[in-house]
Amino acid sequence: MSMLSVNKLSARLARLARLARLARLMWLGNVSNTLKACLIIFGLCSAFGASAKYDANKVGVVTAVVTYAHTDMILVVLDKMPEHSTCKTTYFAIEAKTPADRRQQMLARLLTAFATGKKTNIGYDAKGDCANGYIRLYRVG
Repeated sequence: MSMLSVNKLSARLARLARLARLARLMWLGNVSNTLKACLIIFGLCSAFGASAKYDANKVGVVTAVVTYAHTDMILVVLDKMPEHSTCKTTYFAIEAKTPADRRQQMLARLLTAFATGKKTNIGYDAKGDCANGYIRLYRVG
């Protein structure tokens, strides 16, 4: 199991423990049943809520790769950007907190695709979390 998976599991278990303490306090106190139910549902949703994930692919020609001096985020434009329900569709974004070596690998592939003008496959999150407001990019190639 990777360290990231262990950290996520650990965080969820901590949330469940807080939820259990809250539930125990509610049963002992004078809290309405409706409020109890709402708090339990909210706690379960936060403990097992949706998270960002790679769930879609888009094939296209890279028409722009944008970087800035003030951030490590990398922005990418395909000739045909996908629709998205929550993120701005101007760019795909590789988030700044992505480890530097992985960002560099993805940037190399993006620049190669841009320079050759050949189609490339982009893996992204089609439903969930945005990266700085843009479509979160997970895979190139």
